[in-house]
Amino acid sequence: MFFGDIENKKMVLNETGKTATEYWKKIPDHFPYVILDEYIFMPDHFHGIIFLDEYKTLQKRQPVGVIINQFKRTCTIQIRKSEINFKWQSRFHDHVIRNENELDRIRQYIIDNPKNWKSGDEFNSDELTFEI
Repeated sequence: MFFGDIENKKMVLNETGKTATEYWKKIPDHFPYVILDEYIFMPDHFHGIIFLDEYKTLQKRQPVGVIINQFKRTCTIQIRKSEINFKWQSRFHDHVIRNENELDRIRQYIIDNPKNWKSGDEFNSDELTFEI
């Protein structure tokens, strides 16, 4: 699998997963209005929650698609140095979180994802999910 494997109901990242995690954590360095929340890299997909801080106006805010595409591009460049066939799915699923209850539910889903892994989950395993 691309990012690692589930062992004893826990995600164990391989080098590709570690690289992707490193660049995920760097998103706020490039987009200072982005606040990262819960996330998980699974063997063949990824879930993450990001918040867009409407009060930070240090630079022009970019749409979520620009943020995610830049993340994927940077990861691809680095990962292909050792994993030549690495390729992201071209699309991703995003969802606006409307309230605290929904946020709590989605956070718990992300946390529980490795425990519930059965070679896939409710989302198509070839797409990324970003909750906003």
